[in-house]
This record gives sequence, structure tokens and C-alpha cells, in this order.
Amino acid sequence: RGKSLQLPDERYLTAFGGSIGNTFLGYYLPPLDLSIETNINPVKKQQGVIWGKDSKHFNGDIRRKMLIALADRVPLIATTNKIFNHPNIQWLGHLTRDKWHKILLESRFMIGLGDPLLGPSAIDAISSGCVYINPLYSTPIREHFTSQHPYAKSEIGAPRVCSVNLNEIESVMSCVEGALNTDLKPYNVPDFTEEAHLSRVKKIFNI
Repeated sequence: RGKSLQLPDERYLTAFGGSIGNTFLGYYLPPLDLSIETNINPVKKQQGVIWGKDSKHFNGDIRRKMLIALADRVPLIATTNKIFNHPNIQWLGHLTRDKWHKILLESRFMIGLGDPLLGPSAIDAISSGCVYINPLYSTPIREHFTSQHPYAKSEIGAPRVCSVNLNEIESVMSCVEGALNTDLKPYNVPDFTEEAHLSRVKKIFNI
């Protein structure tokens, strides 16, 4: 937001609900096309995905300690170049959209690292039948955000979302164990269907 902009909070349109005073516009997420590119009805593997497309998201001893503990338990896939060595972590680097969705369709969970705040990857994971492990913040950031993806926490919730403090490794492991033992199917998140999105557009712009 530029400091020179004098607009009321409700005139700012956001991708997700939960921003105090702002208007939820969102977007339309087409139903997953289980085509040849994504392997028809891919089988869920006992693996998880790390949500962190930039090396800076992996900064901090707590995050690394937590990821090592998880990788000791279950194979993990990351979409960055290698950050540190662990035999149970595949560092795949940047993926195409189709490959990203294929990995999510084959995985049991995706774990956030607390940064970036909000973002479409959590919705991608949930719609692909993954449990999204949502980091809680010890103290709110930007005044009122208490987790990496408050929309997923409040509007979707269990069993598709497990919110946890990354400092509490046993609690993180509990979320992971739950995901490994939960058979979720691809899910059309109601707020991100074409019908729901167009309804919001018509209401916001009076059309």
C-alpha cells in the first residue's frame, strides 16, 4: 500500500478472507484435471511436501531442526535447490504447474514454514487431498495474523488443516502422523469454485 493512497480498508481486495476490514475477492480454482499429465487417480504415497519456494523460507535453526526430525520419519519433497543434506529430502527446484500438482496429488501432507504469509499453495495442497500443516505464530505478526494461513485455519480446518507451533516438534509429528493415516480425496474448496468467485465479483462491482 502506498502511503499516498487514501482509500478505506474495504476498498482493498484480498485473495483470502480474514484480513480485517478488507474485502474478500479470492479467485477461481478449476477442479483438478486428473489427466495423463497428472497420472489418472494417482496413488497417495507416504510422503510430504515442504512449502518454501525460496531459500530464505528455510532460515532459522528451529525450522531446520524440525525438518530434519520430519525427514527422519518420512520422505519430504522441496521445490527449492538443496539447502542442506538429508537422504530423505528430495530438492527438486522449480516445478512446472503440472508437476507441482502431480506431487501434491501423490503426497499426504504439505507443511508450511511460517513464511510467506497466506498464499495459494495451501489451497493447492488442500484441493489436491493433502493435509496442510499450518504454522502458528508465538506472537501475532502484522498486528493480528496468528498463523501462516488464517483462512485455511478458520474456514477449512480439520481434517484438512492441522495448525501447530513449529517449535513443538512432538505436536508437528502428531499432525504428520495424522496425515499419514488419513485418506483424503481431492477437494473443491467451496469459496474457490467458479460459482462462488463470480458471486463475489458481481456483489463487489454491482454487476
